[in-house]
Amino acid sequence: MMTVEERYHRDAEFHQLVDVICAWIEHCQYTPTEVREAAMLAAIHYDQRTLRPLLFDGDSVRKMAPR
Repeated sequence: MMTVEERYHRDAEFHQLVDVICAWIEHCQYTPTEVREAAMLAAIHYDQRTLRPLLFDGDSVRKMAPR
C-alpha cells in the first residue's frame, strides 16, 4: 500500500486535488481545520447517500427462511 506522499507523487488526479486544497489554504479562503472538517463531512454525506448491496452468507439466509 502506498503512503499518501507516494500517492501524491504517482497519482496525477490525487496530486491535483492536494494542490487545489493547498491553494485554498494559501489564499486564506479556508483554514486547515476547516478543510479537514469539510472533507470529513463531505465523506459522511456521500456515505449516507450511497446505497450498498447487502451481502448474506448461506447460513444467515437459512436461519431467516420460514420453516
